[in-house]
Amino acid sequence: MHRYEREIDRVLAPYYRLGFIEYDASKAFVDKVLDYLSCTIPPLIKRFCTMEALELVNIVAVNAQDIATTSAAADTQDFYDAFLKQNHFDPDDVQIGIDSSLNALADDSNSSNMQNIQAIQVNLMAGTDDVVFSDEEFMTSIGEMGYLTDITKCLPQDVLDKYTDDLLYVTDVDAKVKMAVGVRLHDNDWIAKSGWFANVKEPVIGICSSAQNQDTAKAFLLYVLGEE
Repeated sequence: MHRYEREIDRVLAPYYRLGFIEYDASKAFVDKVLDYLSCTIPPLIKRFCTMEALELVNIVAVNAQDIATTSAAADTQDFYDAFLKQNHFDPDDVQIGIDSSLNALADDSNSSNMQNIQAIQVNLMAGTDDVVFSDEEFMTSIGEMGYLTDITKCLPQDVLDKYTDDLLYVTDVDAKVKMAVGVRLHDNDWIAKSGWFANVKEPVIGICSSAQNQDTAKAFLLYVLGEE
């Protein structure tokens, strides 16, 4: 076996198991990895081969930080090591995309606030973010605009039954459909340890409707709930 073939197999093994990568590299392809790396191999595979860390899931936490707070546990990569290992990923090979820097009020029209809202909306529309945390008011506003997925269609029924009273329901302003777009996190161990939302009684977690990593986002949501 070609030494680069072994390396590719080693790095991609967990992704094959979880269905993230769907391609079958031929022996000839593997033998040409070095020669054609920059022009014929998809950027994702190039990142694996050069051992650059892949952002497995991207998290945005809106209104998570008090203005005086400079850092929280959830802003560091090692805070997510247990999640990665539980899902058979090596923390040295992948990382979590984290952004807790933005604050936005749903009903504030000042220019700075509107710029933050627009930045958040652009990322949600583009699928740049996968998992969203925020206070209930802001989650309601982005849920009504269709930026969050209906979690009743992606979470196991036993989990939905357990959190029936904690589901955040909104009505999509365009589709006119009522749906559950998040789960309220009260007395949640993960949030308590995260350092986020110290002044928010029940922050909410949801999944972006345009998320590029839906399966991993779902796994992470279940992990935060302590259900996986």
